[in-house]
Amino acid sequence: MTGRKLSTMAAVEAAQAAGMTRREAAAHIGVSLKTIYTYAHRLGVVFPKRSLVDAAHKARNDQIAALFRQGVVGEEIAAQHGISRERVRQILEKQYGLTGADGGKRVRGERNSQRRQAERDARYLAEHGCDYEQYVALSAGGARAPIRAYQQQRQNALRRGIGWELTLWQWWSIWQASGKWAERGRSPAAYGMGRVDIRKPFAPGNVVIAPGIENSATRNCKNKKSGLPLGVHRSQRGSSTRYWATRKLGGKQYYLGTFKTPELAHAAYLAAPSTIAERSTAA
Repeated sequence: MTGRKLSTMAAVEAAQAAGMTRREAAAHIGVSLKTIYTYAHRLGVVFPKRSLVDAAHKARNDQIAALFRQGVVGEEIAAQHGISRERVRQILEKQYGLTGADGGKRVRGERNSQRRQAERDARYLAEHGCDYEQYVALSAGGARAPIRAYQQQRQNALRRGIGWELTLWQWWSIWQASGKWAERGRSPAAYGMGRVDIRKPFAPGNVVIAPGIENSATRNCKNKKSGLPLGVHRSQRGSSTRYWATRKLGGKQYYLGTFKTPELAHAAYLAAPSTIAERSTAA
């Protein structure tokens, strides 16, 4: 047997092992289909039928398309299936109509971006009580941005030794619920955030939005002479001490009630109408 016949037989055997059909082997080796039949009979090898090859290729190609849609890039798919990157591109484009915009690096990049965004939102939620977009929205407005007001009030409280347990979002939500953000300011008629119980820190459930707080309640809420919160007075009868609250409206002093503690009296003062118009509405 000549060397050419031996090399042809070896090529036929390799083609069969590679899963080619007889027709594919003939085209690959460059011989006739009859030659493939002859050598296959001599070697005792059986070539797969076309239908079986097509089914195997279909299953492989489906897997290639699925991997690509999941974000696996062409180089990785090619290495996994033992084919070239160009062959992967041809399969995706011709058989599934998929391009670079449908998977691979783009999907992987979007997934990584979403992961980084989720990690960033988690950090902002832990520190500020809101996600990154909400934080940016509260930072808009320059010197008049809500976050600037929050930081200033928090720093003022901590500098005076007052506890602070409000996140940025809790603080902002309280202001939003009050509907008085546009009226916030330092004048006696403007609204501010103060504590209901001045012995406790700024915390959810212990803050109130009321007029005059910026100039009085947040400055320790103490009257210089008596040491009592603004609007609170003390009466002593024997061993019993009572605290009563008043509020001045239109030049007239209104009695708000008598309480067991200065904190309760001050809370009544903060909750009382601050203008004659409000008092008329409440009545």
